[in-house]
Amino acid sequence: MSELYPIPNYELEDIQTLERKPEQPLFAQDFIDQFSMMQGGLEDFFDVTIKECQGNWRKIFALMQKNTDDEKAMISDELERPLLPVESETFVAVWGMGEAIRQIEERRELNKLRKDADSNEIKQIDYRINNLNRISAEWQNLVARMMFDLEKIPEGINFLKFFWGKFEQLCQARYPNDPEQVSSIKNGIFGLKAAIETMEKFGWEAYLSFPEQDAWQKIDLWAVKGKKILAIQVKSKKDNFILRGIPVTAFESIHGLSEEEAKDAKTRNTLLTSAREYDKVFQQSGPDARVKALWLEIPVAGAVFDQDPTTGKVAFPGNFHEHKLAEILHEMEVR
Repeated sequence: MSELYPIPNYELEDIQTLERKPEQPLFAQDFIDQFSMMQGGLEDFFDVTIKECQGNWRKIFALMQKNTDDEKAMISDELERPLLPVESETFVAVWGMGEAIRQIEERRELNKLRKDADSNEIKQIDYRINNLNRISAEWQNLVARMMFDLEKIPEGINFLKFFWGKFEQLCQARYPNDPEQVSSIKNGIFGLKAAIETMEKFGWEAYLSFPEQDAWQKIDLWAVKGKKILAIQVKSKKDNFILRGIPVTAFESIHGLSEEEAKDAKTRNTLLTSAREYDKVFQQSGPDARVKALWLEIPVAGAVFDQDPTTGKVAFPGNFHEHKLAEILHEMEVR
């Protein structure tokens, strides 16, 4: 929890809503018919506007944020009706790629300041970093929901292919010498989508966390099965080729750990604290509800399962029900 940003105590019914489910209703057909116009607007921005800005990235990213509202208004006028919420969110997801990429630089600067800061300054810096993480989590959730919808229709798959192509083009243009920083954004979204599909494959209902929970409480995803609730932190790293679920049941010492190991240990400690707090909150409305913490590592590639590079849809092998994760989830369900 942050002293500067009090996190709301969300109730169980806040978590289990249609808005938190990644599988939103499909777009209306007249909106689908506008995909070519939306694609044309983005294409024009890359071919004309970015070149005209001559490397002024602050201006480029500001214009991308402005285009969110401009494009929504234009399509709404074309359809002669207000946009559905899921349709409106698509513009935020598409044009929000600029803000997601811009934040890389801001996080870097804050992490540099943190190294020489005193304890009070570190609190302020950590708040600013977590606020960036909150904004990023909100955008990633929108993109994940968009992927679930668009993968269901041929026009949507084509649009996703175009979207990821433009995302990678923008990343390469802004950070040509730092591919790992930008690839981690896409890996995180694909990892979240794979985590959702994996949990549902094992019979759990998956719900997106609130952005504040993601940023401050280290909960990326909720999974519910009967009265058992899992607060899940999803990790999808470039060097991870295994699927692994680790129940988080005790606090860890960071003494003697590497910087990366200590960071993960701190995240698990926060996740466990959050799960225990929500265990108390949820039991107020449902005495039998129990919350446990799960650290879920998702492979970016490998023999566990295949993930479509455009839609993120997972192709599970026939023997997936025999995976070790199934046993771990069963134990967490019955205990």
